[in-house]
Amino acid sequence: MPLARKHQIDLHQTPYYHVYSRCVRRAFLCGKDKLTGRDFSHRRNLIRERLKLMAEIFCVEVCAFALMDNHLHLILCVQSPMAAELSDEAVLARWGRIFEIPPLVQRYPHEPFGQKWIAVRRERLADISWFMRCTKEWIARQANKEDDCKGRFWESRFHCNALTNEKALLTAMAYVDLNPIRAKAASTPKDSDHTSVQQRIKGADHPDIRVPLKPFRDEESGNPDLCLTRAQYLDLVDATGRCLLAGKGQIDPGALAILDRIGHDNQSWLIAIRMLTTARYHVIGPADDLRRWAKQAGVKFLRGVRAYQRCY
Repeated sequence: MPLARKHQIDLHQTPYYHVYSRCVRRAFLCGKDKLTGRDFSHRRNLIRERLKLMAEIFCVEVCAFALMDNHLHLILCVQSPMAAELSDEAVLARWGRIFEIPPLVQRYPHEPFGQKWIAVRRERLADISWFMRCTKEWIARQANKEDDCKGRFWESRFHCNALTNEKALLTAMAYVDLNPIRAKAASTPKDSDHTSVQQRIKGADHPDIRVPLKPFRDEESGNPDLCLTRAQYLDLVDATGRCLLAGKGQIDPGALAILDRIGHDNQSWLIAIRMLTTARYHVIGPADDLRRWAKQAGVKFLRGVRAYQRCY
């Protein structure tokens, strides 16, 4: 059942979302056009640079990303409390990095009209739609300029899956990081170019532009939401990649012992990965979470309730 976009993102229920977007028709985001022979691989670093800028400006953390030939995947965490704590000067400084600040607001930020303008921008700094708009519009303009053409570059605004709990979050992160392996563009996570898992593996030695990523438990002194350590997550991704995904690329078969730490078994974990591959669900998580989301959104049914009973 279709779900209105205003109900697809509910920050009161979860801050985590899987968003992805595909190019229109035969357009290529970063890949090689087999028909014309043109190679657009040089765009990957441009896109990483844009993602880096967006992560620095918006109160939205990037948990995982994958830049594929004709589409991109992002796992995002919206930090609404961070936006609420920003000073007016910080909001103006962040917004001014991508948009022009009206002279009157710059001169009189504490006047009623200035406060109202700043309040709107503060909300936008914690808005996934604005994050994606500022990312994708810039990419489309650069691509159209390079191709010397006009018109749409993306087939839609973006697709969105809400991730209601930690298991759903880790499932989506692993799915995104394993995209190049499933597409047979890489044989190991370490060789999966322009993905967050490769950046996490190589760390400071990564040669490309480093997109700021949400840290794991052992990567900062605070209390991050991600329960696993960096090493445990990398083991989980590697083990998942070793399991055969029907019709897709694979690494040598292996075990998923790390799943015991997050309360998953091998079968349910792989079912959850396959469901992200084969179907589109607005909300991903335990069946009770889906029912609660449907009630909050005012709809009688959300697709995936029975299916996710087997996974979570």
